[in-house]
Amino acid sequence: MLALVFFLLAAVARALVCHQAPLSASRRSPRTTRSLTTTTMMSKKNAVKTVSETMRAFESAYTRPIVTVWRGPISDMLQVTHLSVVDKRFKYDAIFGYGYMYIFNTLLDKYPVDGEKDQLIDATIAALDLKPSTLRKDEADVKAWLASKTAEAQILDAPSTPNESRVNQALADVKANDDYLHTRCGNVAVLTMIDHLGLKADNATLTRWTDALGMRKRNVEKDAVLLKDVREKMGTAMQMIKSLEIREKKRMADQLEKKAKEAQLKAEEQRQTKDNATKLEGEADAVADAASAS
Repeated sequence: MLALVFFLLAAVARALVCHQAPLSASRRSPRTTRSLTTTTMMSKKNAVKTVSETMRAFESAYTRPIVTVWRGPISDMLQVTHLSVVDKRFKYDAIFGYGYMYIFNTLLDKYPVDGEKDQLIDATIAALDLKPSTLRKDEADVKAWLASKTAEAQILDAPSTPNESRVNQALADVKANDDYLHTRCGNVAVLTMIDHLGLKADNATLTRWTDALGMRKRNVEKDAVLLKDVREKMGTAMQMIKSLEIREKKRMADQLEKKAKEAQLKAEEQRQTKDNATKLEGEADAVADAASAS
């Protein structure tokens, strides 16, 4: 298993959002005040969905408690993806959808509550104002497309044949877009394609792939490092969970053994009490017999 996650957990990439401090009231001129008022009115009219709104939408869509180990990584990944989706340069495509599903499927692969994995994923997708059915279909399409690729050139040459498939078209659109917005999902999708061919995401490989696909190497490289880090952390988290499970099983076994010993001791005491009573009864009968004989 190419265990991530991404997450979840746990530890994931945290998005740092910087806010510019507003002018203090004492330094605002009348013209500045009018300008700020106009800007505020325009901002409200063209309001962009906030991170907190996305998180509230997720919590409304998924109301059950989330297992602690997974809570932070899921929240982090959702917030990071939100910032990409609300960017005016963002354009959804099958590559993004595949990367998103790969990340969350890997993140929740060992989620301990049966039947909750798909519901959790669907809730995160809906919170981003995307359609779960669309992402699941794109995931299946890219998987099928990738399964047929056995050579690097088959993927790197895909942008030159956009009419062959939706995936080819998506890769062609990426390459043709000089203002392409790199997202974690899109970067991870490309990294999984590299993994699929058994290649290492080293400097030479990333240079070839990003040049051929029209992507920026620095952006993909950053997520390659993150992906490696998250896999290691998820591995550590899984080991901790396994250790806790082993410890819990041992504790339960010790309790059962203790109860069994206590039950055995009690039974032994009851048997000893019964034997003593029988012995005393026999002695009493013997005394009575001796008294009768005399």
